[in-house]
Amino acid sequence: MKLLTWNINHRTFNRKIPYHMANAIASLTPDVIVLTEYVPSSAHQRFIEQLYSYGFTHHVMSKRVLKENQVFIAANTTLE
Repeated sequence: MKLLTWNINHRTFNRKIPYHMANAIASLTPDVIVLTEYVPSSAHQRFIEQLYSYGFTHHVMSKRVLKENQVFIAANTTLE
């Protein structure tokens, strides 16, 4: 199993996820992705769809709390 972790440094701000980010992640061929300091923005749904197109069909995110960041996990297999 190949695990990729990335602190994307959103801190607590709603920052747009760059369009090329899903492609960059997929190019490293991980099985599981863990993004820390993640704050979902208006591009969140598009990002999930892009990841899905690369085979990351499952995802979970820590509970959204105002003025805090989250952890986002995506995988090519079921997450529990």
